[in-house]
Amino acid sequence: MREPLFFIRNHFYPNILCSAVPNYKKRASLLQPDDLRVEANISSHPKQEGTWLASMQISTREEDIKNAKLPYVIFLQSFAILEPCSNAGAIDPENLKELLYVNGATMMYTSAREYLRIISAPGPYGPIILPTWRFSPEDIKQAQTTEEKNRKKTRKSKEIPKKQDKE
Repeated sequence: MREPLFFIRNHFYPNILCSAVPNYKKRASLLQPDDLRVEANISSHPKQEGTWLASMQISTREEDIKNAKLPYVIFLQSFAILEPCSNAGAIDPENLKELLYVNGATMMYTSAREYLRIISAPGPYGPIILPTWRFSPEDIKQAQTTEEKNRKKTRKSKEIPKKQDKE
């Protein structure tokens, strides 16, 4: 059996909302991936070298809330501190980030699915069960590209135009 590459030192939910939608008409359909917005991210810890911070946000889409398509309004924010095990040192740092992202996000999402099931179970529509979700290393690359584009836009908008000399 292979040894784990990391462990979750701390995992917590600072913001949670699971509210029943009063005008929801009970349907037999299950919650679909398109019904959710899931955002996950990972970055190195700014104060503890070798430690990583993972974050996740799961929410229902605004238009589904307005149309009472779903039984519950969901907003869940989760954070985790990940630490690589001693055998992770041989992995290239960029590959380590990808491994931590995929595995950490998967573990956090699984935990969030169970947590939401438990807190929604006594509600008027019964437990909500999140659909499965796939996290991929490409998610990080796409997020980094988007972040870089946003930074460039911000820089350009903050640039002060040079005064032209009047001749």
